[in-house]
Formats: sequence, C-alpha cells, structure tokens
Amino acid sequence: MNTRVTHVYTGVGAVLIVAFLTQGPLVAGAIEVSVTASAAAAVFIGIRRNRTKRPHAWHLFALSMLLFAVEQASWVVNLLRHATVTGSAERVVDLAGYLALLAGAVVTLRARARSELGGVLDAAVLAVAGGTVTWEFLLQPQLTTRHATVWALTVFLTQFLLLAASLGVLVRLAQTSARSRATVLYLLAAACGGFVEVLGYPIVNRTAGHVPGSAVETAGMLAVLCIGAAALHPSMAQLTEPGAVVPDRLSNRALLTLGAAMITGPISVGVWELLGHPADLVLLIISPISTVPLVMFRVCRLVTQRATA
Repeated sequence: MNTRVTHVYTGVGAVLIVAFLTQGPLVAGAIEVSVTASAAAAVFIGIRRNRTKRPHAWHLFALSMLLFAVEQASWVVNLLRHATVTGSAERVVDLAGYLALLAGAVVTLRARARSELGGVLDAAVLAVAGGTVTWEFLLQPQLTTRHATVWALTVFLTQFLLLAASLGVLVRLAQTSARSRATVLYLLAAACGGFVEVLGYPIVNRTAGHVPGSAVETAGMLAVLCIGAAALHPSMAQLTEPGAVVPDRLSNRALLTLGAAMITGPISVGVWELLGHPADLVLLIISPISTVPLVMFRVCRLVTQRATA
C-alpha cells in the first residue's frame, strides 16, 4: 500500500500544529480552522483516491469536520469583534459536529454488523458507563463551580459520552479489523485526542471560549489531523466493507456486566448526593438514555437470532 500521501499530510499538519502552539490567538485560530477544513478535504480526496465503495460514513465524517470548522471560524470572527464568549449557536454547531461523527460511526458499524455488532455494542456500553463515573466525580464538579447552565452541562455531557462510546468502539474494532487496522488506529488516536480535549477543557480552561494555542486545544487539533490521515490511508476502503457472518453470543457474565453498566450512572448520582452535593439531574436523565436502548437492542437481537435459528 502506498502511504506516502498520508505521511505527507501528517507531516504538514504537524508543522501547522507547532505553529499553532507558538502564535497568538488570532493566528492560532486561523490555523485551527485551516487544519480542520483540510481534514474535510482529505476525507473527500481519500474517498476518490481509494475508490471507496461505501463512502456514506466518510461523508458524515467530512460533514463533522466542516461543522467544527464553522464553529471555529465563528470564534475567530468573535475575536475580531472583541467578543470571545461562545454563544448558544456555536455550541449547537459544535454538538452537531459530534452527532455527525456518531452517525458516521453508526453507518460504519452497519456495514460490519454481521461480524462485530455484539462486541461493539458491549464496548460502547462499558465505555459510556466509565464515562458517567468520570463525569460525576471529575468534570461535573468543575463545571458546576463555574456556574455552568443546565444547557451547557447537557451539551458537555453529551459530547463527553459520545467520545467515550467512540473510544470503546474503536478499541474493539482495532482488535478485530485486521485489514483496516491502520485506519482504525488513526481514528482511535483521533478519539483519544478529542477525549483529552473534552476532558481537559473544564479542568484547564478558565474562560467561556476557545484558547487557541493551548495544550487542550492542541489535543483537538491532533484529533482532526488523525481523521484526515485515516481517510487518506489506503486501508480506509476496507473499514466499511462487510465482515464474515459470525453467530452472536452473550455469556451470563457479560449480561451481568451490561446490567451493571446500566445502573452505573444512577448509582454515581446517588453517591454524589450522599456526599452532601446536589443531585446531578442531567446525568440522571442522560445516563439511562445512552445505555438502556443499546443493551435492550443487544438482548433483542440475540432473542431474535435464537428464535429464527
């Protein structure tokens, strides 16, 4: 496989990230927009160059990059107007970018559902369960201290759990997708970068807007760069190819683990309240919404499979 284009793109992106770290907010913001937009362009080039037969997931990834670029460009415009506070519209666009990423992941999984859907769902549920604990005892206190609104908490928690689920899914795919492993590893690195950015933002950032040139936003830049590199790699076409038919199985131990994952969020909220803090109603609502449907779909799929066997 010819990976020269991938390496050149990654090298140029690395140079821009170094410049991002050394420039002022305005120039750094412009670099951030450029790198994010280039990732969207790289996706379209990768689709054409690698002759992907099922490009729908990659189109959604490109849409996600474009939405992030729009949100970042809006921040640059606000900076020129001497207003660096992120507004509701920018937050909605940012959230839409994460939802487009999730939609792309779902489309990818549909193509590989016959061989990996069960394990992938398990990985996503467990990752979300771990994310709820991290949110309740690490991130939520930081945001509450800064008097974050319910809307801001909801958007932030949704982004965080989406990234946590993506990490779990990509770790699983990296273990089982031999032919597309290079692309999956790039995407896993991207998810890790995004996870670090979302995790570090409320801990490090003391303002309501972006901080171009900061270590936290550099992690996000690396994530975007890795998505572009994943699209340019020759193995990207294999990522959405259907896998072999493999019977799904779910042991009693795994079923108990999934049950425990469903109650992790409510238990975390209860422990937090027992420690003398106000109840986290945002997590109490979003946690079951993000885990129960996945587990129920997993169980229903197994029941249907056995009924038709």
